[in-house]
Order: sequence, then structure tokens, then C-alpha cells
Amino acid sequence: MFERVLYPIDLTDVSITCARALTEFKKYGTEELTLFHTVEYDISMLIEGGISDVDNFITSLKDKATRKLEEVANELSKEFSKVSVKVVVALDPIAEISRVEEDFDLVVAPSRSGSPLFLGKTAEKIAKNSSIPCLLIKSRPDAGKSYYELIFRNMFERPAYILEKTNDFPGIFEHLRKFGLKKVFLVRVVDIDEALEGKVSKEELIHPLVPIPRLVEILTEYWMNEKAKLEKIKNFLSTIGVASESMVSYGSIEKCLEKISKIEGFSMAICGKRSFDKALKIADAVLILNS
Repeated sequence: MFERVLYPIDLTDVSITCARALTEFKKYGTEELTLFHTVEYDISMLIEGGISDVDNFITSLKDKATRKLEEVANELSKEFSKVSVKVVVALDPIAEISRVEEDFDLVVAPSRSGSPLFLGKTAEKIAKNSSIPCLLIKSRPDAGKSYYELIFRNMFERPAYILEKTNDFPGIFEHLRKFGLKKVFLVRVVDIDEALEGKVSKEELIHPLVPIPRLVEILTEYWMNEKAKLEKIKNFLSTIGVASESMVSYGSIEKCLEKISKIEGFSMAICGKRSFDKALKIADAVLILNS
């Protein structure tokens, strides 16, 4: 499934702990794993900070990172055919990751780890810029290796597949087939503007005081059409041995996932680039597809 995995890593405990749990990817057919670290630098800031020999300072940082990551790689090499460490010096980690990712089947990254590489929304930028599937894991500073192992081990047991559109039947089936799913929860969150497109004029949409004619009827009809499409997908999935449930809703992805979590739970969210940031607010793991 994911023969070659790229793991952008920093030197924080969270990032390294998550890396050590990547042994679980052996069950997904992973043979090669690359730990990729970027030493970020800004020459002017280093000089202002009192660093006179910038080259030696950067070389020292690179050597330190390489030694640390080689320790992790040695542990992981017991499970994989090839584990490599790549440390580069650059201004932009995202650009460096984009340059090498085409040689891989999956990028895995903790969503936050508290260092400059993943501070704020940098991990999310990796997902947005990636041309291959990207798995974001919600990191927890107080969690041990077992937390990440459990997520990796069970993530395909019963995922919630968020459909941004229901017309791409071939694409949907291809993803479900590739991941070898046995159970899946199909989620379709409909945007009201999407439902009203072509049914209501722009003037009616933007006018704050004029009620939209047949609003309830239009929304109900659109909801029923989307529900019917999901039923077709479910019927097909049953013929290939995939058990599925579905939910069509107006509202937010977050509320839908919260509802599913309370009712039966889900192992991971699978979605496109438009939805992953919302899904990550609820899910412990989000697999972002590149299409």
C-alpha cells in the first residue's frame, strides 16, 4: 500500500516518539522509510545573535541532527528493508520536502510538535503542498510511543471517508480498493451555497431582507439526491465485501465527525485538501488524498 514513506522530523521528543511508532507501517507493506530533517537558518539573524562563524555553526547543527536521527533509524531498521536519514540545510523546509516527495508513496507528519518545523500550521502546509497522500497525526506532548502505535495500527479499521463530491464514483472506489477497507463511514457535508447554485439568482442569495423562495424544498431535494448517490456507493461496496454506513448533512464537518465519534467512533478521517484542516480538529489521524 505504502512501500516508501517519507517522515519529516525535527529533534523534539514528540516527533521522535512518533517516528519510533512507524514500525506499525510494516503491516501496510512499507519497505523503505526516510527520516527527513531540515536545518533552518537565516544568516542575518545568526550574525545578529552573535554567531561569527556561521558555516561551522550550521555544520555543527547538521552533524548533531544526523547523529540523533541515525539512532532512531537504527531502531527502525529492524523492521524495514531500508531506513535512511537525510539532513539538509535550507531556508524553507516545505520547499525541500516538496522536492523529494515524488519518490515516495506517503508523507507522515505530526500535526504539531512545538519546534519551528511544525510550529503553528507548518505541518498543514506540508499537506496542502503535497502531491502525494499525506497522513497527519494529532500529536500529544504527554503521549508515549503506544499512543502513536495504536493510531497507526488501527487507522484503516473503520475510517470516516469525507466525500467532497459524490459524482466521482471511479475515484472513490479506487481509494477504497487501494486501502483494503472492510468497514467505512461515508460522510457527505453539503454546503448550502452548493445546494442553491443554479436554483437561486445571485441577487436572491446576497439580499439580506428578501427570503429565498422554495428554500426548504430546494435544500431537501438536494439532500435526497446526495443521499441517493451514497446509497449507490453503499450498494456497490456491499458487493465487494465492504460494510458501510453513511451520513448526509448540512452544517460542518466537525459536527458530523463529533456525532459519529459519540455514536460508534471512527479510526481515522480520509478526505481531500479542502476538508483536512476541519477534520483534524476532531480526528486523531487524517489521511489527505492528493486528488
